Amino acid sequence: MRKVEIRELRKIQPRNPVLIAGFPGLGYIGKLAVIHMVNVLKAEKIAEFYSPYFPYHVLSDENGIVRLLRLELYYWGSPKENGRDLLLLTGDAQPQSIEGGYIIVSELLNYVKEKGVDTVIALGGYQSISKNPTPMVIGASTKRETLEQLKNAGVRVGGWGNPIVGLAGIIVGLAEFYDLTGICLLGETSGYVVDIRSAGEVLKVLSKLFNVEIPLEGLKRDILGEIGEAISEVEAEMKSLEKTIDRMKGESITYIS
Repeated sequence: MRKVEIRELRKIQPRNPVLIAGFPGLGYIGKLAVIHMVNVLKAEKIAEFYSPYFPYHVLSDENGIVRLLRLELYYWGSPKENGRDLLLLTGDAQPQSIEGGYIIVSELLNYVKEKGVDTVIALGGYQSISKNPTPMVIGASTKRETLEQLKNAGVRVGGWGNPIVGLAGIIVGLAEFYDLTGICLLGETSGYVVDIRSAGEVLKVLSKLFNVEIPLEGLKRDILGEIGEAISEVEAEMKSLEKTIDRMKGESITYIS
């Protein structure tokens, strides 16, 4: 297998597309939000990304069919004349090494740029001990001019300044090297449980940013459908991130994607 194997399931010509990515991580917020969007928008899977940098095990479904860990890319076409099509990306686990993360993201950004993507939005969690009844959504961007848009959508911008670790951080950071705008939306969470409320707040922000109706009904059902897989994914992910955390001892890390 090559460092990244791309299996394209369908060729598309999206209209002014934006990439929204959510991976397993803190509070499971990023992946839950993307999985819910895939379900309610009835998005179609168009590509799969495989790599030896993912943890070395397979997943088995209820019928006993096994498969390798992978990233999955979905497509949703906006019905509005001036709307933006969405490419929705999620995956089974984080890469096991820093180098692997950079290599996978580089191949991914090359691929979506060829599809016309000019903006990449990574979803994740921000660990907080706050007891706010409504979790905040915290944002950052590679372009100053996009920050006002985030504020208008109810996002708190600035004032935290902690590392964004994992695929969510790398995909936003590398976006600029591909002439893409990178945006990060982090839902406030304790990080100890699957955080449905925080994922819902992130979805509300996305709905405002792109004028897309994203019903929140069924959010709990979506995570229950994923929970068995989620447990093994998060365990594998945490093990793969131990080396990263060890290298960053002494720094204040409040977010792990």
